[in-house]
Amino acid sequence: MPPKATLKTEDLIEALLDPRVVAALSSALKPMIAESVDAAIDKRIGQLITSVKEIESRQSKLEQQLTALRKINTEQEVRIDELEAYSKLDNLIIKGLPEKSYAERGADSTSNVCDHPMAINHLTAQSTFLEFCQDKLNLGANITAQDISVAHRVKAGPREKVRPLIVRFTNRRSRDLVYRARKLLQPEQNIYISEQLRKTTSSLFYEARQLKLQKQLSSVWTQGGQVYVKFAGADQTARPTLVRSKLDLIPRK
Repeated sequence: MPPKATLKTEDLIEALLDPRVVAALSSALKPMIAESVDAAIDKRIGQLITSVKEIESRQSKLEQQLTALRKINTEQEVRIDELEAYSKLDNLIIKGLPEKSYAERGADSTSNVCDHPMAINHLTAQSTFLEFCQDKLNLGANITAQDISVAHRVKAGPREKVRPLIVRFTNRRSRDLVYRARKLLQPEQNIYISEQLRKTTSSLFYEARQLKLQKQLSSVWTQGGQVYVKFAGADQTARPTLVRSKLDLIPRK
């Protein structure tokens, strides 16, 4: 029996280096390699697509939650704004009313009324305000101490020489009496009565006053914590325009 042929390593290497063998192996393995690569790519792409869809799904849910939170936040802001406006409806601000009137000096020196500084401040401010109502607004006995819940001074602005006085009334009737009586004040007195407005309304009121200075509005005022205007050149007998936003300050054609 003839001996079995053995394939030497050198012979195998030499055979693999043969261009014909390499070409044959390449031709035989190419479909299998391509199929394996395609399968691996497809699998990876599938995984990426699944991941993208999961991310998009989570993003959509987050956007829905964000929209819901924004809606809740807007509703809360509106509610807070309304509560703030309602809480200030009974308040009036008097600017330019001197602090050291006779009533204030007398109250400051009255130690047996009350020893608490805040109470003394309230009493002195209240006395000044009642004197103002009698002497300047001709309200006499129509406004008494029982009509005032609290009166106090607040920090003066950069252009104010006298600290403004805020008065909170116990009833709307008394508050409106004083507010209407502001028309009796003369410009040379430099005393002004205004409603205490919330921040957004105060900003609108400022914008409206600037337009009045520019002759675009004929009149500007507040009533019940809201801004009203009449446009220059418009029918002055027509109902005033209620200003809820800056868009309401643009004349309608």
